[in-house]
Amino acid sequence: MKISSNQSNQKFALLVTLIFIAVTGYTAMYHEMWRDEIQAWLIARDSDSVIDLLKNLQYEGHPALWHITLMPLTMITCKPAIMQLWSIIIASAVIYLILRYSPFTVLQKVLFTFGYFMIYEYSVKSRNYALGWLFFVILCIIYPIRYKRFIWVGVVLMLASHTNVLALIIVIAFAAYILCDLYRIWKRNEFSSNGITQHNIMIGLALIGIGILTSMIQLIPPPDTGFYTEWHFNIDFQRFKRVVEFLKILVYPMGYNTSNALNVFYPKLQVLASIGISVWFGFHLRHRLELLIFYVMATAGLLCFFYIKYMGNVWHHGYIYMVLFLTAWLERLTRSPLQNRLQKMSCIITDILLVLLFAVHVYFGFSMVKLDLVHPFSNGKRAARYIEAANMKDITIIGDRDYAATTIVGYLGIDNIHYLNGNRMGSFIVWDQNWKKNLEIPELLRIERALLFDDKALIVLNWEISDNIVKKCELVQIAAFRGALIDDENFYLYAHVNNPYVHKLHHNQ
Repeated sequence: MKISSNQSNQKFALLVTLIFIAVTGYTAMYHEMWRDEIQAWLIARDSDSVIDLLKNLQYEGHPALWHITLMPLTMITCKPAIMQLWSIIIASAVIYLILRYSPFTVLQKVLFTFGYFMIYEYSVKSRNYALGWLFFVILCIIYPIRYKRFIWVGVVLMLASHTNVLALIIVIAFAAYILCDLYRIWKRNEFSSNGITQHNIMIGLALIGIGILTSMIQLIPPPDTGFYTEWHFNIDFQRFKRVVEFLKILVYPMGYNTSNALNVFYPKLQVLASIGISVWFGFHLRHRLELLIFYVMATAGLLCFFYIKYMGNVWHHGYIYMVLFLTAWLERLTRSPLQNRLQKMSCIITDILLVLLFAVHVYFGFSMVKLDLVHPFSNGKRAARYIEAANMKDITIIGDRDYAATTIVGYLGIDNIHYLNGNRMGSFIVWDQNWKKNLEIPELLRIERALLFDDKALIVLNWEISDNIVKKCELVQIAAFRGALIDDENFYLYAHVNNPYVHKLHHNQ
């Protein structure tokens, strides 16, 4: 079932996009941002220029494009909620373009729109991953005229490579696909018939190369980096097994503290089903060598990154799902109208698989929306509101673990706090060796260091101090915020018994 009229297609796209905005907007109102979201906001907020931003990003492992888009927002307001609005605008643009221009059926489009990643992970959560989706969707739209507008292809891929390292891997795979396609066209002497000019091809390829190179330069960390410094080139069967299991993202995209009721498939069956889907797509593309190269390179490239460098989380593994979606889009665009019975049957099975896959993601998407509405994603917002209501916003605040305490800094809108881990004042985290070496300091020593720095400070922790240390250090637990979906984003507020705010709070009670 396809919408034939251009006007009705536009109305359909607008209507479904508006519903998408309503659902994601409502969910975002009740979503408590966590450290990964707030860290990017703080870096953008506290960077005076793009050069300063690049300096502050050197330990992050992310290119700068997302943070550059945030910088103007930080000049409008100090409240990070505007970043959520920006994230939904980007995600809504992605959805509108898919609904308007993708070659999928109406049912497939609607199901994809309300699937897990689009309705939650890459919209409600404010990260750079939706920006990557936007550029790849634009790439698919201009794909039919790619060689007539090849400079624009170069621009889009250059921008995509600067969204995140996972998008960079896909850009490299797509560049390989383009080179294979160009070689095929050149071998058949079809450059002129395809409207290809060597001048545009050279400029477009140069832009892609510049994008890949400059993104990789940004991703190279300083020598004193302390964040995920290991590289795993050795053969490790258990690690390999875990990485292969990431393919289950195709059928089971949940990655938080969910109930067993949501785990509707036995884990091994999830992996087997996902491997089966991947193999089927490979089989379906057996006569489309260039597209098969893209699919295999992009998927294998992501899995290799997870194995060699960083295992990642559900939002990272979601790019495996993106590769399958992009491949399905390009496959439908380039299907031959002349097919034998086996090819027609293969297309029918592929379309049915996509419907089933998108339907499963709708279930998990709304399950996650419900979960986020019922439970706090992070307790940083609640803790910040408490601190502000108790008029403790302007006193010295000591945070530990620092990576979690950034959430409170962002919501309070303050300039800095003292981070025990890095032993410094700051807003965002600097992931250097100084940060890393203090990770394993014992609990008692951490508290003693906090009191030595300022015994009248408010101590904000994402871990609860044992009773004997509370007594030994003469502390009072002012408040506790538990039950967050992210385990280490529960917060506990402490102060020394002689802190004037403790007496004031007791008096008010």
